[in-house]
Amino acid sequence: MNSIPTYEPEHPLGENSIAVKLSETSPELIYDFFQSRAAGLQNFTIIGDEYLEFVPIPEAPNFFVRSFRQLSFLFWQTFRAEGFVEAGQVAVAEKAPENPTGESFDFFCQERVKNQVIFEGKEIQVLYPDNPITPHHFLFATKEHRKDFKETTKEEFVELMELVKKVSSRFEGERIILCKAGIDAGQTVPHFHLHFIVSQDPYWPRLRVFCNILFGFLTPRLRGAPLDNRVEHYRAELKKDE
Repeated sequence: MNSIPTYEPEHPLGENSIAVKLSETSPELIYDFFQSRAAGLQNFTIIGDEYLEFVPIPEAPNFFVRSFRQLSFLFWQTFRAEGFVEAGQVAVAEKAPENPTGESFDFFCQERVKNQVIFEGKEIQVLYPDNPITPHHFLFATKEHRKDFKETTKEEFVELMELVKKVSSRFEGERIILCKAGIDAGQTVPHFHLHFIVSQDPYWPRLRVFCNILFGFLTPRLRGAPLDNRVEHYRAELKKDE
């Protein structure tokens, strides 16, 4: 059995939050560790950059409590002073994914999604959203339908992290990785996907992301040529090092 070094956030985003450091841990071990933490949970969030924090999200009794908790989560993530302390090695057993829920007609399973794909791997596709929070906002989604992280395979997760690294190397700025599972965590599309956001705002980059998440609905979605031009730009950008 393998073990993984873990870290406790000095200002955790939730009860029983735990983090891993990407630079010292393989994607395979991170997958097994997060799968073990997700077992039995309906709602959780994976968020961070250098450190990936796994945050269990409690079930909300109603829409208003859920909305308030999500707002508080975003606010705390934006303004907290980040810091992590060693929490020791944790034994990690190999974990199998949950059985897939079957076919779906969500956005990522529709034919039109190909119009926004900027890079394709074997298991994962990278898309440019039509409602980007920043100009460098990307979605990583499984090609096969997976409801959430618990249904992803290890091969899919490993390729996802490799593609995140590839995209990350192309841009400078504050980076945020965000993956939500369950309605109380804010998941609105029942298909596993991960947000990778780069903010080049020199002042309060996370505040800019926070505001755009909250008030992005006031901004018109990209349509037609503006969206097509950005998709083509990033397709060309990611082909440079092939």
